[in-house]
Amino acid sequence: MSYTLTYSDYAKGWTSFYSFIPEAMNSIGNNFYSFKNGQVYRHNSTSSRNNFYGTDYNTEIETILSDAPSEVKIYKTLKLEGNTGEWDVTIDTNLASGHINKESFKTKEGMSEAYFRRNETDELNTAYISVQGIGSVDSVAGNVITFEGPVPSGVYVKNKLYASVSNTMTYIGVVEAIDGSTVTVDSLSYTPSSGDFCLSAKNPVVESNGIKGYYAKLRLTTSQTQNIELFAINADIVKSFS
Repeated sequence: MSYTLTYSDYAKGWTSFYSFIPEAMNSIGNNFYSFKNGQVYRHNSTSSRNNFYGTDYNTEIETILSDAPSEVKIYKTLKLEGNTGEWDVTIDTNLASGHINKESFKTKEGMSEAYFRRNETDELNTAYISVQGIGSVDSVAGNVITFEGPVPSGVYVKNKLYASVSNTMTYIGVVEAIDGSTVTVDSLSYTPSSGDFCLSAKNPVVESNGIKGYYAKLRLTTSQTQNIELFAINADIVKSFS
């Protein structure tokens, strides 16, 4: 993707990447003009931000969290100091990835704060989420799976059900009901065979206890068009001992 880069004499460096690509640019008096498709546009002429040549763009900020880069850490929460918390956030480390939706931010002591959540599409990883063994399958009738023994109390509705197939965890479906030795799932992504060992796992988003990694790359995105101020980005990070 192409960008327009801006240089600041005050900062003595390249400060921003813009999505708009003009054909030419010029300053006249205190106004900044650019040309696109043969038309002239005056910038900063309205209160609406991130609209260039009739197209609305998102504001995106990327930063790296790399304190003590030789240690594996758990990134727990994110705190934003500014005039809005309406940012969608993605986090990627060398070991995992996660997100924070803008609806998750809560205002605490003048800052917007939210917990990092693992992505729901993440593969089953027992290092990060709780699992509960159920037992071997006795029979399957439609969406109802009957086990050789009673379903343990640690299995709950909305858990994800997996089967061990050739030492690989294969997704079956989401638990909708539990009754004695039977489990009803929403739909069968895989139909287990008699004797297959099954286990359940909590939703990785709900179960999240942080995002683990040596470093973290954050991307903050907002579609707001009014003036936005973001003074500082803070994170609660603890050393991982596992």
